[in-house]
Amino acid sequence: MVVTRITGVPHGVEDGENARAATHPGPTPKSAMRHALLPAAIVTVALAFVTLPAAINQSVLSAATVVALAIAGGLCLLHPVGAGVLAGLALTLPLIHEPPFVGIAIFVSPASVAACTASSRLRAGLVIGVWHMTVLSLSTVLSGASPAQTISELLVWAVLLGLAAGAGLWVRHLVDRVAAERARRLSDLAEQRHMLARELHDTAVRATTEVVLFAETAAQRQDVEPDSLREFQRISRTARSATSELRALMDSLHSAEQLDVCLADLPLAAATWPDLLDRARGQLNALGFTVRVNVEAEDPLPKDVLRTMSRCLDEIRANVVRHGDPAVPVTLMSELSDDTGPRRLELVVLNGIRADEDVTLSGGAGLDGIRERLQPLGGTLVTRHEAAGFLTQISIPC
Repeated sequence: MVVTRITGVPHGVEDGENARAATHPGPTPKSAMRHALLPAAIVTVALAFVTLPAAINQSVLSAATVVALAIAGGLCLLHPVGAGVLAGLALTLPLIHEPPFVGIAIFVSPASVAACTASSRLRAGLVIGVWHMTVLSLSTVLSGASPAQTISELLVWAVLLGLAAGAGLWVRHLVDRVAAERARRLSDLAEQRHMLARELHDTAVRATTEVVLFAETAAQRQDVEPDSLREFQRISRTARSATSELRALMDSLHSAEQLDVCLADLPLAAATWPDLLDRARGQLNALGFTVRVNVEAEDPLPKDVLRTMSRCLDEIRANVVRHGDPAVPVTLMSELSDDTGPRRLELVVLNGIRADEDVTLSGGAGLDGIRERLQPLGGTLVTRHEAAGFLTQISIPC
């Protein structure tokens, strides 16, 4: 896809190919295992707490078997095949001496089979199920049960383990459906981002590029006056800056396929907060406004706060240009305060209002946009008439 880029060449723009592919790997096995450690420990402790007292009253062998089954129950969340093998060994080895008492810990067997099939280990689940069913039937025989009772319990365990395997397959099917739906949504989102990037290139970037070309062409005319030359140069710089930001936005849209990695790494207009205020002062001075700046916030700001305040300051500056009176000085005051809790950046802008302007307190879409930008970071916006001027106050935690 072609992306227009403003270069350092005085008169030109060039098109370059942007084909960066973005990958967003899912959770790694190690991270998934870390997340399952606590639930596995809870399952193990709960099983042991419920069944161990009764098993201890029966025999030490029963207590050891219950502990092994409790561990296998927790292991179902981490390693289903290992849990099935451990449960099988816990049920098989005691038969050399006598059938142990295990109580409700016996349900670890169908749980391990369900976990195997749910994790797409169907063959291992079937082998473990047959193993457990054979051991449980043998335990019934060694306990002195009649042939009819043995067959009855065999059928019960066959049905129970079969239902467990079916439940695991159903869970696997649901997980696959969710994964397929998520992949489809990500694919649709990526296509929408690419389409938006194409539209930005075909409309906004081309328009700002033409502004650069028109301004620089007009600036090269022989009969251009010095004041007009400065205006053409200012127009060119503004359009180049806008094109650069649009290009960075398109790069982000091309490379990101998830909402949480959208605009976090776009370049900032300035590296520090005082630099942003100086830039706003210079832009207002170029338009005939007198600006007084008082900065008491020299400490470095977090990147997200600096980015948000950069956009808010741009909107405030645009409002001053649209509604302000150049005959009244604009005052920019900023400080870092921590008197009432966490450190906050305070920005106050006071500007005059042209006599023919009717500025409402609620403002338009620009002020709403500032509020929307501040809200995720816990910032606030206050606007009000102040004598013959208009006051805008922003407070944001740092």
